[in-house]
Amino acid sequence: MPSAAPSVASESAVLGIIAGEGDIPRLIAEAARRQGRQVVAVPLSPGAAQLLESAAHTIIPCGVGEAKKIISTLHEQHARQVVLAGKVHKR
Repeated sequence: MPSAAPSVASESAVLGIIAGEGDIPRLIAEAARRQGRQVVAVPLSPGAAQLLESAAHTIIPCGVGEAKKIISTLHEQHARQVVLAGKVHKR
């Protein structure tokens, strides 16, 4: 007897959000939580971190230029899907 296909939630239960400024990263995190997903946020600024405090399960701040740290952090947190959302200011 064939086994049932795994649900989307079980395959990708952790959503990574690389978050710039604005409300969109928070709205994405809130929607993911309503779907029962774990949310790992990587805010790229203190303002982005503050907006995500109530929406993400885990917040790990990183700088814009820390691509290797961002990727390894999301990998360590088992984020199989990642979205980049919000305004990222030039420095």
